This record gives sequence, structure tokens and C-alpha cells, in this order.
Amino acid sequence: MTSWFSQESFLVRAFNHFADMAFLNVLIVVTSLPIVTVGASLSAGYSTARKEAEGYGKMARNYFRAFKQNFMKATVLWLVYLAAGAVVIFAWFSINSTAFRIPLVLLAVVWAISFVWVWPLQARFENKISATIWNSVYLGISKIGSTVGVAAVVFGFFAIFALALTYAPQALFLLMVMGFGLMIFMTVGIFERAFTPLVRGTATE
Repeated sequence: MTSWFSQESFLVRAFNHFADMAFLNVLIVVTSLPIVTVGASLSAGYSTARKEAEGYGKMARNYFRAFKQNFMKATVLWLVYLAAGAVVIFAWFSINSTAFRIPLVLLAVVWAISFVWVWPLQARFENKISATIWNSVYLGISKIGSTVGVAAVVFGFFAIFALALTYAPQALFLLMVMGFGLMIFMTVGIFERAFTPLVRGTATE
């Protein structure tokens, strides 16, 4: 019986993982409340999840350090993606010509792919903003398998959330508590494997 509660037991490890996801989710949500800080929060989230997997430091300390380090560039990136997304949505509803539908769909897909990759890239590598955006598009397309894997995690989470909303509302609290923390912890490994072939020694600490 006592072995169930040892540090190496499945029960304790599962509880620790849940606590880490919940705590990271709280950090991201709280620091994202001003809205303009969402980019810095997402970048800090990926940086923190990576260091947590490596057993490096304390989560709160790692998070706020990464938040501060990424704040300027991540905030500019967030505003750029927010503006670009708004333009795509506005064009979709204001331009009725079918000739523009395919280009708009392709643009929206590229935006989504780039948006998925840009935050772990900002968290992992020191680069110019324009280079980070370009790399997010290039890696998102060239490593399409990783992109699909990340998309499966994200869409899977929201699919489970929708099912819980209809069939198991008692599970909604658990999903909301883990939220971003769960998705980031589940996808950070995918990004790290994709980053492995890249030049070593440029990662931010």
C-alpha cells in the first residue's frame, strides 16, 4: 500500500504531472489577462515546459524569467499575428468574389501553421522577429508531420472539451484547470524533436 505513494509510483507521478499542467495553465491565463501579453505568456509556457521536462529549476521562477526575456519580441509577434488574422477575417467577410476564396484559405492555413510554431521558436531561439516568423512558416511546412501532430493535440483537446460539454459536464472543470498547460506539455516534445537537427548552441536559457 505504501508503495502507491512513493515518489516513483504511477499515482504520485500522475498527480505531479497534473499539478504541473494546472500550475502552468494558471500562470499563462493570469499573465495573459492584459491580452497584449498573450504572446509573451505562450512563449514563456513553452520555455517552462521544456525546462520542467529537463528538471531545470522551479516552474514559477523559470516562467517569469522566460516571460521577461521574451516580452518585447513576443509582444510584437502577438500584435503582428493579431493584425494579420484580423485582416484575413475582414477580407473573408467583405470580399464576395470567389476568385479570392482559395488565396484567402491558403493564407489562413499559413497563418495558422506559423502561429503554432512561432511561440516555441521564440522561446527556444534568439533571433530577429522577421527571421522567427519566416522560420515558423518554413518549419511548419517542411516538418508537416510535426505540425499535424501538434494540430491533433490541439483539436483533440477541444473535441474532448466539446464532448464533455454535452455528455460529461462534470469533467469540464478538470479540462479547464489543465487547459493550456496540458496542450503545451503534450506538444513541447514534438517541437523539441523537430528542433534537434537545427544548429545547437543558439537556444535561449
